[in-house]
Amino acid sequence: MIKLFILFFVFVHSTSASEITVGAKKFTEGNITAYLIAQKIKQLFPDQKVKVLENLGGTGVVTAAIQSGEIDLYVDYTGTLIQTFKTNQRDLDEVLIKNNIYNIFKLGFNNANALGVRMDSKLQKISDIKNSHRFGVAHEFHRRTDGFFNLIKHYQITSTPKVIDYSLLQHALLNNKLDVIEIYTTDAKIKKYNLRVLEDDKDFFPKYEAVLLANANFYKKNKLLLNKLKEELEQKITTKDATALNFLVDVKGLTYAKAAATQTGYKERIESNTQNSIVPHLIEHVEYLLITVFICILIGVPLGVLATKSLFAERIILSIISIFQTIPSLALLVFLIPLFGLGKVTTIFALCFYGLLPIVKNTHTGIKQISKEFLEYSELISMKPLQKVLIVELPLAKHLIISGVKLTAIYTIGITVIAAFVGAGGLGTLIVTGLALNDTNLILLGAVPSALLALLVEFVFQKIIPLFVSERF
Repeated sequence: MIKLFILFFVFVHSTSASEITVGAKKFTEGNITAYLIAQKIKQLFPDQKVKVLENLGGTGVVTAAIQSGEIDLYVDYTGTLIQTFKTNQRDLDEVLIKNNIYNIFKLGFNNANALGVRMDSKLQKISDIKNSHRFGVAHEFHRRTDGFFNLIKHYQITSTPKVIDYSLLQHALLNNKLDVIEIYTTDAKIKKYNLRVLEDDKDFFPKYEAVLLANANFYKKNKLLLNKLKEELEQKITTKDATALNFLVDVKGLTYAKAAATQTGYKERIESNTQNSIVPHLIEHVEYLLITVFICILIGVPLGVLATKSLFAERIILSIISIFQTIPSLALLVFLIPLFGLGKVTTIFALCFYGLLPIVKNTHTGIKQISKEFLEYSELISMKPLQKVLIVELPLAKHLIISGVKLTAIYTIGITVIAAFVGAGGLGTLIVTGLALNDTNLILLGAVPSALLALLVEFVFQKIIPLFVSERF
């Protein structure tokens, strides 16, 4: 029922049956390889519609998307897949098929994990690391079984890492906030920032070979296309090639598509979920804000009223709504994608999960603070329960309710960045892309309008809405 309600208000972009959707993980190489696959498809089949969804987030989000058929193809790595599906190299293909995914072919390069340091560091190999050295790793590497904890166990290091986004690790290293960071062997930032990769002298890191994955249904219907693609790209991109492509984006400033074109020779534009103008992203952001606030009011106010009617209802409703806040946004997206796919519906659901709490709590608190005299008066004149709520309770609690709506609106503006991880646009697309490209201007292009939008909301609630809300009962 809720899904139908949201679908009534939200335009959901859906691709045609003949359109191929290529997904990209949220880092430079993931986006380049997505365009490389899309461009090669267009070269082989010029009339085929192809779309790239950039920066879809980490492995959890993208694997959920390909399992559900929201994307048809994407490039991942054998080591990552082995960890994600808790298997081994021998059984990997079989396990993938059980999860509705087919491993089509290897592209030819190995993007393994490594540890990097500044060139002026005295460290030469991993076994040189002491417990006093400050470690920095990304979230995914921190949690994997072949990641940080097994690494320090393997090398007998007892160190607590700083766990931050991968795109920020190099900044922390260069600014002397970290001594050792996780890095990828094809990362162009090694050359850009003059970093040194530490020798893995005890052979800890496994191979991470790039492979093209396909949704099972797509695979069964497009074997000819995939075979042609395999002939063109299998084992054709070396590790040196991959590093050079990353360098073109991270250092030379080329777009993902233009960097991929240096390998494929394809010059036409590929449709994607990104746009050059800030205006469409801002409009999408405002749409998410208005729809989310509207739905949260429609659901949150009645829940807040219901929570005042009994101690049992209060405990259940407030506890469940509070629990929503503890769920990490990317984890929530992984659960929602199989239900609602990529795009606006998933984004709206996630935003409403996080936006309900201020409205529910403020409605509950506002009604609880009403003087008993008013409530007793309403009972003396034999008001029905609904009349009591609409005529007495909500009007007297309106200022706290409006305050809750304001908090929801401001919080929504900030959390809407998650839309970028499911290909649903918004200003977060600019921020996420800017982080991936280490482009401060692009980050600001997304962050500044978002901040201004929050200030505008504050102004509306402080100066405009009070003009229409009477202080009198």
